[in-house]
Amino acid sequence: MDPPGRRPRGAHPGDARRIALQQGAHVRVPEVLPLQRERARPLPLPGDARAGFDVRRFDVEFWRHLEERITQLGDLGIEADIILFHPYDRWGFSSMDPSADDRYLSYAVARLASFPNVWWSLANEYDILTAKTGEDWERFATIVHRDDPTGHLLSIHNCFDFYDYSRPWITHASVQRRDLYKTAEMTTEWRQAWGSPW
Repeated sequence: MDPPGRRPRGAHPGDARRIALQQGAHVRVPEVLPLQRERARPLPLPGDARAGFDVRRFDVEFWRHLEERITQLGDLGIEADIILFHPYDRWGFSSMDPSADDRYLSYAVARLASFPNVWWSLANEYDILTAKTGEDWERFATIVHRDDPTGHLLSIHNCFDFYDYSRPWITHASVQRRDLYKTAEMTTEWRQAWGSPW
């Protein structure tokens, strides 16, 4: 681990690592797994791209691996920003039917809600994930709120179009902009408009 008296790289108050569940539990924990070459990572559901995935079951190896990584991040004082859906999916997870989506979300929240260093992100770049609708995102938020007894932070990340960050389930805005100067200028206005922290 770290030499005595040395703070791990990346372990500053409020630090977070974004983890996209549907890309496998890939996260390099600073100072714990330096430059580790990971083998083919498991995915949340059993199966493969050729044969397909069983959306009624979960790959326990994947979830155990993820829990180990979240624990390691927590030991370093780093938050795990769990991305539940994203548009960069090679396996079809982003286009599962509603019952499979709901089962996956309930399972993910049940497995991970006990970790104190977890945040939820319904999606990375939700607005280019065309298989999901506004009604889907609202249903997903309801599931996360219902199944997370500890009330972790919850948001949704955009690519181009902002989500309505004034929605009551959103604890903070997760905003992506290319114009950093204008973004800094708009921060106060957005806070007032959305009623949620930046």
